Amino acid sequence: MANLLMDEITDGLARGFAFTPLDGKKPILKNWTTQPRANLDEVRAWVAGGKNIGLRTGQVSGGIVVIDIDGPCSIDFPKTWTAQTARGTHLYYHAENPMPNSSRRIADHVDTRADGGQVVYPGSIHPETKTHYRWVEGCSPRERQIADLPQWVAERLTKSPAPPPPLGPPPNEIENRASAYLNAMPPAVSGSGGHAATYTAAVALVHGFDLSEDRAFDLLSKHFNARCTPPWTEAELRHKVTDAATKPHDKPRGWLLNDNAQCRHEPAQPIREPRHDTRDWPTLDAKALHGLGGEIVRAIEPHTEADSVALLIHLLVAFGIIIGRRAHFVADGAEHYANLFAVLVGETSRGRKGTSQRQVMRLFEAIEPEWASYGLAEGLSSGEGLIWNVRDAITKREPIRDHKKIVAYDDVVIDPGIEDKRLLVSESEFSQGLRMSARDGNTLSAVIRRAWDTGNLRTLTKNSPATATGAHIGIVGHITADELRAQLSTTEIANGFANRFLWLCVRRSKCLPEGGRIHEVDFDHILQRLRGAIHFSRTVGVIQRDAETASMWAAVYPTLSAGCPGLLGAVTARAEAQVMRLAMIYALLDESSEIRAEHLIASLAVWEYAELSCRYIFGNAIGDDVADGILRGLQGAPMGMTRTAISGLFNRHVSAVRIDAALAILVNHNRAYAKRSETDGRTVEIWFPM
Repeated sequence: MANLLMDEITDGLARGFAFTPLDGKKPILKNWTTQPRANLDEVRAWVAGGKNIGLRTGQVSGGIVVIDIDGPCSIDFPKTWTAQTARGTHLYYHAENPMPNSSRRIADHVDTRADGGQVVYPGSIHPETKTHYRWVEGCSPRERQIADLPQWVAERLTKSPAPPPPLGPPPNEIENRASAYLNAMPPAVSGSGGHAATYTAAVALVHGFDLSEDRAFDLLSKHFNARCTPPWTEAELRHKVTDAATKPHDKPRGWLLNDNAQCRHEPAQPIREPRHDTRDWPTLDAKALHGLGGEIVRAIEPHTEADSVALLIHLLVAFGIIIGRRAHFVADGAEHYANLFAVLVGETSRGRKGTSQRQVMRLFEAIEPEWASYGLAEGLSSGEGLIWNVRDAITKREPIRDHKKIVAYDDVVIDPGIEDKRLLVSESEFSQGLRMSARDGNTLSAVIRRAWDTGNLRTLTKNSPATATGAHIGIVGHITADELRAQLSTTEIANGFANRFLWLCVRRSKCLPEGGRIHEVDFDHILQRLRGAIHFSRTVGVIQRDAETASMWAAVYPTLSAGCPGLLGAVTARAEAQVMRLAMIYALLDESSEIRAEHLIASLAVWEYAELSCRYIFGNAIGDDVADGILRGLQGAPMGMTRTAISGLFNRHVSAVRIDAALAILVNHNRAYAKRSETDGRTVEIWFPM
């Protein structure tokens, strides 16, 4: 690390860069932004001490501005020096003039570092992934000239995004409403083609709020025009207000005010029935706590801060793996075993996700300590790594010689492989696994999908000879909702990776400052029953539904298989298979070779919680980045948006064809509709959210 980092630092010092030592990614020196520039000996001492090195951005390093991309980004930035980070890329640009506002978000997943900021310099090591920050091949300072900072980024950084100070005397109630309305509108791109958004705002003020032209001009100027890029001139803006005031309008004046002077907007079509509130925290039906599983959860729950849902799902997943690959049910000719994949979604640490795992695994460790010592793994980084934990024996074909002449060949075992293919993977940072699977050439996603489907695993990687047959793998991951929404890519949604997992909201159930008294709980009876259920499950083969449950299944199957629109439908598309796997586990915990009604009811309760969790996490998102971006923009624009304004949401970096496709998706999912409006003697297409 030291040699690689010193090579980059030496080159950077020669270019006039200023550096500062880092602890991971945080500056160590007090008042580091005002420290004198370090020389080579000082930097060498920092590196020798194992410190990372940060480049001080801005004028202190010759005008370097870095754009930090840490997620999906549709903006086509100019080619320049580019460094690979653990989560994305750093793009280095040159700016002639000082660039204030060191850290500024300019788009989704896109931030900047300018004067007063710093970025981890290539050669340093990411504190979490332990991977090097590296220059992208062909895009290092030695291979390419640095590009100038794009003008639109410079304008965004030098213009304050905050609304201007309040107007003179306190405005009256109507003007308060009008100001709030303007502040809620998305920023507009002015100039040619940007007329409609500003004209719409002017119409709202003079017709919807019944303001005078002068007052409308003042509010529009200070609460909306300040966020246009670039702002309209005074003459241009005055013309738009006058134009809006003098043209006839088909609504009565003051239509944005009701009798209580509350701001509202008129729906363009009859009001639909309200949607399900996607922001309600889900509630677990008590029927999910059926049988031995429920008894175990109830015994542990009073003595832990962990969510009862987390306790239950850890128990179901771990039980499904420890029983092995024998019990199964058949659906459409495919065999489904008791292995489950689940991800607990909650606040870091406060969700007590890891606590639930420790409480449950104590039981299985007491029953089968040998498996607990080698059958548990942590971390998901590559498909090859996952296969290696359950690999078959590896053989090599070697010649048999007689007096230097090859007379035959023999298969020689060079690695005995893993005999026990039961593996329970715990990923405390599931977001890292999502990031790794998104990298080009990474096979993790494909291997995980096959592990859920068949358990027969292999990759096409030339240098990875390992394969696995009959692998019995379960996964429990932990992630925050923000990380999940940011990291779950469109590819993982479309290829079925996401719907092989149960996504479950969890949070701390209670506060126990002194901890629980679980050591006083007598688990002997529970351990005896759990041991019996495990032994029973290893003796049965095909699991079937009894007659009563078969009728019940026929009744619920159409609803389960119908699916939902948008992202919610994509992540819950395997509802039928997930419910049956859960029902089979409930039956086996009851030492039953048939799935009875109570087992199906319990599994449906767990699935309902998983689906409600997905509604809470993903809301009404479509799952298409551009479509979801447009929908967010429309929801913040009660007066609608033109196609020009929609393009402005993406800073003109998304093609018209891509926007057309996204609008078609929104229409197909009943999320948006278009109306035609006459402005300036021409017909304009205005888009609204449903």
